[in-house]
Amino acid sequence: MSEGYDNGYHPHPAQLKFHKAKQMFRFMVAGRSGGKTIAGVNEGFALAIDGAGKLEVPNHGVFISPTNDMAVYDLLPVIEKFAPRPFIRKMTSTKITFYNGSTIIIRSGYKPERLRGLHKDWAFFDEIAHFEDAKAFNNILLGLEAGGYIFGGTTPNGYNWFYYDMIEPALLGKKIDNDTFISKNGNIFVTKWNTYQNPYRDPERVKQILNRIKGEKLRRQELYADFVSFAGAIYDIPDEEIIAPAPKSYTDVV
Repeated sequence: MSEGYDNGYHPHPAQLKFHKAKQMFRFMVAGRSGGKTIAGVNEGFALAIDGAGKLEVPNHGVFISPTNDMAVYDLLPVIEKFAPRPFIRKMTSTKITFYNGSTIIIRSGYKPERLRGLHKDWAFFDEIAHFEDAKAFNNILLGLEAGGYIFGGTTPNGYNWFYYDMIEPALLGKKIDNDTFISKNGNIFVTKWNTYQNPYRDPERVKQILNRIKGEKLRRQELYADFVSFAGAIYDIPDEEIIAPAPKSYTDVV
């Protein structure tokens, strides 16, 4: 945030790694209540206010959630809590306009085609691993201005498009430390942390999460930010007891 202004956001060490990175694609993989949405929103505010050492001002960005409900109930409350109001000329539920001319729009990725034609300098994808496919990401990327950035925060969601397109290339690249990686081409930055590394976490919230999580794999995913192979229903029995042989033939039904 701009020097001399405090909106209540004080990044912990894992969040600072993300803020300091300058790769074109930057991603935070963290456990629930780890502070990834807070970090992403505040990165967007910093870019809009003074460029954060990465962009010229004014610039234009977008906050994107996977669904309308996630935008309303998960993303907007964080935006409203940390909004740097002395710098904001006008703020609605869909757009923020700053006195310096920068703008941030707020969108859902529920209908990816609506993101076509958005020529932005940067985009923050909240819970990016929970987008069903790469359509929303690709539509933003196709319209991204030269020198622009795409960044995101997420809990893992199995081995989906996000893992193979962004996480795996970073893991196969350069290891900065035990939790931070950069792809071989230098374009993708990934840093990871678990729920307990957030010193500001709400103990009651973490307790609630633990009470609702059943099974070691799900606990690894939701609290320790591990990508695990399960998808769909979760059975509290050893995997070998639910494995069945593949059918000799099958028919696709659309």
